[in-house]
Amino acid sequence: MYQLTFCVPLAYQPAYEAIAKEIRLLLPDDGSSTVISIPPFRSRPWAVDSRPRVRTVHPLLLLLPQTAKRALRGGRLLHVFTPLPLPRRIALVLRNSPVPIVVTIIAHGGLGQRDRELLGAVRAVVAECGRDRDRLLAAGLPAERLHLIPAASDVGGQVLPAPADGPLTILFASSPLQAAEARQRGVDLIAEAARQLPDVRFRLLWRPGAEGALATVSDLSNLLVDRTLYRDITEVLATAHAVVAPFRPGGKAKSVPLSVVEAIRCARPVLVSTAVGMADQVAARGCGVVFEPVAGGLAEAIGTLQAGYARYQQAAAQAVDDYGPEAFRRAYARLYG
Repeated sequence: MYQLTFCVPLAYQPAYEAIAKEIRLLLPDDGSSTVISIPPFRSRPWAVDSRPRVRTVHPLLLLLPQTAKRALRGGRLLHVFTPLPLPRRIALVLRNSPVPIVVTIIAHGGLGQRDRELLGAVRAVVAECGRDRDRLLAAGLPAERLHLIPAASDVGGQVLPAPADGPLTILFASSPLQAAEARQRGVDLIAEAARQLPDVRFRLLWRPGAEGALATVSDLSNLLVDRTLYRDITEVLATAHAVVAPFRPGGKAKSVPLSVVEAIRCARPVLVSTAVGMADQVAARGCGVVFEPVAGGLAEAIGTLQAGYARYQQAAAQAVDDYGPEAFRRAYARLYG
C-alpha cells in the first residue's frame, strides 16, 4: 500500500471528531503514514502538534510551491478530507501538492469554477453519499474520477438492545463548534420539539465553544445537555432510542453525520432532516424518519417513529453493515493503488 499523508482543515482529534475517526480507520498499523492538520490563516504560526504521526502545517507555508512541497512532504499520496466550497488553505494544498491526491468531500455547499478545476486535476474525488455524487457529476466532474464510498465506523456492528424502560430518549450528537452554527444544526428545532413533547427526553452531547447557543434550551426539564467527551459512544447509545440530525440547508455539517452512522451501526433508528446528505439512503433503507427542518417537523417525525418503532429498529439492524469499516478500507485501498 502507498505511504500516505492525510490532510484535514482542522485539529486532528480521533477520540471524538468525526473526520479524524474516519482517518483512524485508514491509517496503516506500520507507522508509515502521517496526518497533517492545517488550521485557519488566523492561527498562530508557531502552533505545533507533538503527537507522533501528526503534524501541524500553517497555511502561510502553502502560499509558495517551494515551501508547500516541503510542508506536505512524507507520503507518496496525499488524501485530503474537505468540505465544499474548498477552504482557501485546502485549495492551496490541491494546487501545490508534490504528490497525487485523493479528495474526500465531507460536505457539499456548492462548487465554483476554481474548485471544479482543482478537483478535476486530482487522482480521485470521493463522495460519501449519493446526493453529493450526483451534484458533483452535474457540476461537470469527470465520472471516471468520481467514486462513492460511504462514511464508516468501527462502533457497534451488532444490535444494541433498546432501553427497556424510561421515556423515549432522543440523542443529538452533532454539536456545533461555534454558537453561530447552532441554528444550521437545528438546535432550536430540538428545543421546539422538547416543548411540544414533554414526555420525550432529549439528550444533547455538547462540545466546548458553542455555549452561547444553549440559552434557548436552558429552561427545559426534559432536555439534558451533556458535556462529557465520551470515548465509547455505545455507552450513550445504550441509553437512547434514536439519534437525531435536524440540520438546515447550508452550513458545514457533514453530509453523512458520524452520529447517524454510529447509531445505525448499533441498530438505532435515526431522525434526519431532508437537508442531511444521506437522507435518501435513510429513506430507502427505512431505518429512520426523514422530515422537513421546519416548525413542527421534528415533533411529527418523532410521533411517526414512536408509532412504528419496532419496524424502524429492525430496518436499522439490517443496515448495520452498510457503514462497516471493512468495505470502507477495501474501497480506499483500491483508490490508493
